[in-house]
Amino acid sequence: MLDERESEKIVLGSIIRETDKTFGIKEVSMLNEEHFELKEEKIVFDIFKRAFSTGLSGVNSFVTVELNKIEYPADRESAKELTREYWNYSKRKYDKRTLSFHAKVLIEKLARKKMIELSEKIKENAENLNLEVSNIMASIETGVANLAFRTEDERILSAEELSQRKMDEIDRKANLKEDAFIRTGFKDFDSLLPEGLTGSQLTVLGARPAMGKSAFALNIAKAVAKQSKGVLFISLEMGVLQIADRMLAEVSQMPLSTVKQIHLHVSDNNGKIFRNAINSFAKIPFFLAEGAGNFEEVVSMIRQMTRKHKVKVVVIDYLQLMKSGQSKWMNRNQEVGLFSRTLKLLSKELDIHIIALSQLSREVEKRADKRPLMADLRESGEIEQDSDNIILLFRENYYLPKEERIMYDNGWSETVEVIVAKQREGETGMTKLKFFGAQQRFDVFKEGEIQNEREEEIIDNSEFPF
Repeated sequence: MLDERESEKIVLGSIIRETDKTFGIKEVSMLNEEHFELKEEKIVFDIFKRAFSTGLSGVNSFVTVELNKIEYPADRESAKELTREYWNYSKRKYDKRTLSFHAKVLIEKLARKKMIELSEKIKENAENLNLEVSNIMASIETGVANLAFRTEDERILSAEELSQRKMDEIDRKANLKEDAFIRTGFKDFDSLLPEGLTGSQLTVLGARPAMGKSAFALNIAKAVAKQSKGVLFISLEMGVLQIADRMLAEVSQMPLSTVKQIHLHVSDNNGKIFRNAINSFAKIPFFLAEGAGNFEEVVSMIRQMTRKHKVKVVVIDYLQLMKSGQSKWMNRNQEVGLFSRTLKLLSKELDIHIIALSQLSREVEKRADKRPLMADLRESGEIEQDSDNIILLFRENYYLPKEERIMYDNGWSETVEVIVAKQREGETGMTKLKFFGAQQRFDVFKEGEIQNEREEEIIDNSEFPF
């Protein structure tokens, strides 16, 4: 059986004898004080780690000074004695492969220790009847995720390494086929997002009520699923059957009211259209969850679905309906800020694209120009800062008298402006789509189909010249 104490002596002894060379080994650079058992080992490792970090040529003089600065005499003498002991123990020089092996032994030892600690914490929480099961599950997910160690070597890149990584990315993208990108299904909108719905990103989709944001998100979700990319739609506002009705209205291109009464049309043409639509819908990797509004539960659900079904895009409808177990210590802005920050980190951790729907402030209604702005994000917390993209929807007809509205397709559709108000990796802009409200369906305009926008009324107040 491998003696882990021997691994500690070999690694630390080599650090003491050849500090720069030993810390230059990737696996050794991953170590910290936690990987060593004895108090004096931790002290000595910390001193040599700092000596290496300073880049000083006089490591020995630095170590001598630091050893003498140890506050308690007993600790000072123990550290000095251990340094001499391990120096003598490592007279034999170990090659890089051997040191790498022993460093891995220490890394795995600590990982196992943390697993045991986590399992004991899980048992303790599970026996605590005052804790909700959803919160316990969320803490388990977080605990497991935290077991993944990232090294300093992985976080910090030299200019040479960064340049090589960029060239590798360019080569990878040059060889990508179009179907490698996740598209929204709307060509004009996709042109504003040249790389599509890329992983590790958080998009916030904001609009006032009745603008069609849930329908727009569902249209995007269906388009993504049709590309054989897994989608998870978490609805905090509507039940799963309500969402299903809206999805099937869009797929079948039938009015939502007809879909809701489809049991009356089993034998007619609408029934046939509906059956074809539901058969088509059943084949795509689309997953629908009815959330209870508990944020920790939502995070846990996203992790599980990403692991089990390789979900690439997650939609949350919508941010302001979530509550956190930590809410009692926060105001609402801080709580929503926690949601957006956690979702952004989660998108990076799982390499997925998260679309979070958000309500906009009523301040929009008080302005003459009702087009939304980023500042209108309700209870915004840190949404503007955390998000990679902010998409805002505006439907002018909603604010106009019926006789002034511009309609298309014999009155079935109207214009919705899709405004890219923020894009961390690209430019902002705006495109227009048709919205078939009765069918919960968006579509692109055909060339030349958009009517000229309503011109602003110009009043000439100049004096009569004659």
